[in-house]
Amino acid sequence: MTFTHTAAALPWVVPVQSTAGQTKWEWREDARVGYELSKAGHRLSNEMLRVTGLAPGLYEVKIDGLSIGRPISHVVLGAKIELQANEATPQYRQAVQVAELNRERNDLAVRPLRDLWGTIKGARRKFAQDPAGFAAFLQRQQPEIERLQQLARDFEARIYAAAQPRPHTYEISRVAPAPSPARGKKKA
Repeated sequence: MTFTHTAAALPWVVPVQSTAGQTKWEWREDARVGYELSKAGHRLSNEMLRVTGLAPGLYEVKIDGLSIGRPISHVVLGAKIELQANEATPQYRQAVQVAELNRERNDLAVRPLRDLWGTIKGARRKFAQDPAGFAAFLQRQQPEIERLQQLARDFEARIYAAAQPRPHTYEISRVAPAPSPARGKKKA
């Protein structure tokens, strides 16, 4: 059985590293722990495959010609298999690329921009009695603000382009008949 399907959205994935650089807060917790504890992928992505009416046996599932893992019984396929956390699927790999682009955007544009705004907030207090001094300070910071804002917009365009779901070809093929139950054998 072969069919092509385009999902409405990519699965929600959490990359291994939340940041590639050093943060001033030294946060070391792995966000994937919360993702897994809350069953976020199951509840919010719920990318599943269900195939009913298959002859008894084991089946291999391929997406775009690549196996997604070990053979699966007709019973499990008839109930459903969840694909959102399967690292072997092309949609998972695409979602990881999108998440990593977003991480890069945060590391290179968003956090530096927030840090700069914090500096400006401190300067506002420093120049509380000198509005002209604050205006001059702000004028000197404006090119960097604009550069970081443009960088963030450029990343967002790349992220949205990379996040468009693509059609994938699914292939379900029988690899082994169902094992016959042992009848009439007695334990010694």
